[in-house]
Amino acid sequence: MKRHLRIVVVLILLGSLTIQADPFKEWNWAEPTEYENNVPIPSGDDLTYTLYCGTTEGGPYDAFSTNMDKPPPQNIDMAPLVGNNPGTYYCVATARSSIYGTESGFSNEANFTVTSGDLGYVPRPPDNLTLQ
Repeated sequence: MKRHLRIVVVLILLGSLTIQADPFKEWNWAEPTEYENNVPIPSGDDLTYTLYCGTTEGGPYDAFSTNMDKPPPQNIDMAPLVGNNPGTYYCVATARSSIYGTESGFSNEANFTVTSGDLGYVPRPPDNLTLQ
């Protein structure tokens, strides 16, 4: 019984170690002050922001986060986007008007790289694979 309890505790601890490795990124941007027609954005139009990301420079992008309704900067957990896949991710942002329901075009592109080490306790790949 004690052995089973130890195994359960070890599995829980190992699981918690991988959760701690989420790749958080701090995003910052200059908030727009005008609409595309050069009219100033009034203080009552609370803009929200959507982050679009993909693995290819220049797109295509998928909507990733629509919870960017606070002023910048925002510290966002990128783990749901990244999963367990190291690589470089390319992102753009849009602004949405709460009054008109319209969405801007894409911002400039920013990128970040996630390494295997950023993901926590990911095993190294096997060595010396051969085919007979």
